Amino acid sequence: MMHAHAALQRVRAPSDRAMPFIRLGVAALVVLIGDLFTPLLQNSGFVINPWIVTAVRLMTAATVLRYPLAGSVLALEVDKWDWYWLGMGARSLEDQTIYQQWDKCMDLVFLAFATILLLRWPDRRLAWVALGAFSWRVLGVVTILLTRQEDMLVFFPNVIETLFLVAVLYRVLTTADVIFPSWRVALLVLGVLLVPKTAQEVFLHVMHNNRPWNVWAVTWLPIGLQAWIWGALMYAPPVLAVPYLWSMSKQRRPLPVDPEEAMAVV
Repeated sequence: MMHAHAALQRVRAPSDRAMPFIRLGVAALVVLIGDLFTPLLQNSGFVINPWIVTAVRLMTAATVLRYPLAGSVLALEVDKWDWYWLGMGARSLEDQTIYQQWDKCMDLVFLAFATILLLRWPDRRLAWVALGAFSWRVLGVVTILLTRQEDMLVFFPNVIETLFLVAVLYRVLTTADVIFPSWRVALLVLGVLLVPKTAQEVFLHVMHNNRPWNVWAVTWLPIGLQAWIWGALMYAPPVLAVPYLWSMSKQRRPLPVDPEEAMAVV
C-alpha cells in the first residue's frame, strides 16, 4: 500500500505543478475572447452599465486571492478593457476625469488584494517591501484625488503591481517560501522595478497618454513593431528579476505541490 501511495504521488506531482500554467492558459483564452469582443463592442456603440463594469472589476480583482497568477492576468486585462466597455472615448472631458478617478480606486482594490496575499507569505522582507510600496501608491492616489493633478503620480509609481507579478511567478516556478534572501537583494530588485514603472507614469500622466514610439519614432520600422520593442524593454527588468532571484534561492527545484494552492488566501 505504501509503494502504491508513493507511485500515485509521483504520477500526480507533475500535474500539480502544472496547474498554475493550465489556469494561466484558460485566463489567456478569456483574454483572447475579450480582445476580440471589445473592439466589436466599441464599433457598435454599445455601452455596458457602469455598475456591471464595477462588479466585473471587483470580481476579477478578487480572483488573485485564490489563483494569483491567472487571476492577476485576468484582472489587469479587464482594467485595460473597461475604458472601451464604458464608451469613454466618446464622453466629455469631465466624464473622462471621473473615469480616471474611478479607475485609480478600482486599481487600489486589486493592489490591496495582491498586498494581502504577499503579507501572508513567510518572507518578511517581501512583506515589508510590499506594504511600503502599496502604502506609497495609496498616498499617491489620494494626492491626485485631492489635487486633481495626475502628473503627481510620477512620484508614486505603481511598483507594487510589478513586485506582485514577479513574486508570484517566482514562487510558482520554485515553490520557495523566501523570495528575498537579504535586504540588499530586496532593495536591488525594488530599484530595478521602479525604473520602468516610473517611465510608464511619465508617459501616462505627464505626456498625457503619449507613447514612446511616438516620441522617438523610427521611421523605417512599422509602428506595431516599435510598440512591441518598447513593450519588451519595459517588461525586461521584471522578467530578468525572476532568474536573478532564482540564482539567489536555496530551493531551485519546485516541490510536488500546486504552488497556487500553497500561496492562496482562500
